[in-house]
Amino acid sequence: MNHRARVASLVALVAVTSCSTGGEQETPPVFVAASSTGAIVYDPQTESHFGYASDGRHVWTDKQAAVCAARCPEAAFSTATRKVLSRRGDTDTVVAEGGTLQIQRSDGKESHQIAGAENVLWRESPDRTTALLLYADPTLPGGEILRFQRDAHGWRATGKRVPAGGFWGGCVGGDWAVLTGERGGILKDGTVVPLQVNLDQPGECVAGTRGGAVVSRYVDQRGTHHTEVRGIDPSGRQTWSRDVAARAGVIADPSGTAVGLVHEGELELLDAKGEVRERREDVVAASFTETGRMVTVNADGKVTWAA
Repeated sequence: MNHRARVASLVALVAVTSCSTGGEQETPPVFVAASSTGAIVYDPQTESHFGYASDGRHVWTDKQAAVCAARCPEAAFSTATRKVLSRRGDTDTVVAEGGTLQIQRSDGKESHQIAGAENVLWRESPDRTTALLLYADPTLPGGEILRFQRDAHGWRATGKRVPAGGFWGGCVGGDWAVLTGERGGILKDGTVVPLQVNLDQPGECVAGTRGGAVVSRYVDQRGTHHTEVRGIDPSGRQTWSRDVAARAGVIADPSGTAVGLVHEGELELLDAKGEVRERREDVVAASFTETGRMVTVNADGKVTWAA
């Protein structure tokens, strides 16, 4: 199969998303990860993962869930029972299997009890030095949120465990983290502080070191998708507000001072006050690398690293 055929699913779902005028919309492609060396893009239409090198070359396609290895798009793949959360080498891995989280470090191993591997989520900060382990199911009995930091030997657990009840996701900006779900909060030093935003249910988030955003979505009676975005600082205080009458992708640069909204074939880049500072056309998905470089997918399925 040639490159054009491999990205056909991306093109198909993009055509619907970009041209939608209401009613049912297809879900656009999503960046699983993006770095200065490559990216992994997930296509919800075919439930497939695509690996791309930083020159835009398509490298691999796989149905299994994947995470970037030492150099993206080199990848580590999960199975139905064994979920690879992080892998940067044989002696630097994080794997969830059954009720156990196994961490392999260059100086030894760590093992932690978890509520089950099926619903586990792993969220890393943009610089990949801090991480959270969460659960997609906020009602999972015994679920606890764990925090991790990297040192010269790999990942290690740090800080207090936090009950996961009511939370179904989150993101990490560095020394602070956002929790999303039935209720939202800021996690810092093992304590959850309520968000100070005018959203009933913050379901998603993006974060950098100095700020980020929380997101809520709904579909109105006419079938139109709406995306509500609220900028926040590390204390959880709302700093700006933006509502979009579309299914919008939301991203943040590593600093958290720039947030991107992707909708209807266009990228809007907002500054720390929520004001549009740049627009880019022919963009259906976007992400930032660890250095703040923009990576985009266009309507032809082409993945491009900005100069």
